[in-house]
Amino acid sequence: MNIDNNSIILCDIDDTITRFKGDYNAGDYVNEIFTMFAAFLAEKKSISPAAARQQIDDYAHEIIWWDYPDFISKFGLPSRPVWQALRQIHRQRLLVFDDAVAMIKAFYKTGKTMHIISNNPVTGCLMKLETAGLADINGSKYFTKIFGTNFTRGMKSQPATWQRTIATLGQPPAKMITIGDNFNEDFKIPHTVGVEQTVIIDRRSPKATEIHKGYIQVNNLMTVVKK
Repeated sequence: MNIDNNSIILCDIDDTITRFKGDYNAGDYVNEIFTMFAAFLAEKKSISPAAARQQIDDYAHEIIWWDYPDFISKFGLPSRPVWQALRQIHRQRLLVFDDAVAMIKAFYKTGKTMHIISNNPVTGCLMKLETAGLADINGSKYFTKIFGTNFTRGMKSQPATWQRTIATLGQPPAKMITIGDNFNEDFKIPHTVGVEQTVIIDRRSPKATEIHKGYIQVNNLMTVVKK
């Protein structure tokens, strides 16, 4: 694998840069955020939390590829308190992988072109990256583009998501390198649409590096920088 200045790096977030603490999972995460939105909506409209939550759920189902600002604008929620609550949820629920942060900063320092591709909406990506010290709500100096679900209108398990991403970047997929933790979403699916190089992170592996056809597996992302 050759990561040079012509390479385009597409980096995952969940379980690559950050992860949830303990048994907390992605379903819990969305539920907690929607419950928070519902609490603000219930107070605003003087309705029950259950009725407010139903409105939040119905709207999410209606627009499908939502992002957090959609709910703020749709229901007229108070922006500043909502953003404060969102940040608190992320600070409380997330752990940050130091090796991922160090890798990203090392690649940035040497001029690598990096983007995020994630199963989070764009703002969800930015909030998680903000927790890792790699962004704020307005964007990231480390990542040129954020390919969240509301941008790609799909999940990473869908080839069309990768095809839209490649089309947006306007470069051949052979120049692209994916970095993530999920064999299917970060290697197998992008490989079907022409991405030829992948780094899979498995921090539980006893081996520092394993070389496979089409991808390498490492147990520390700084190994990629050193190589």
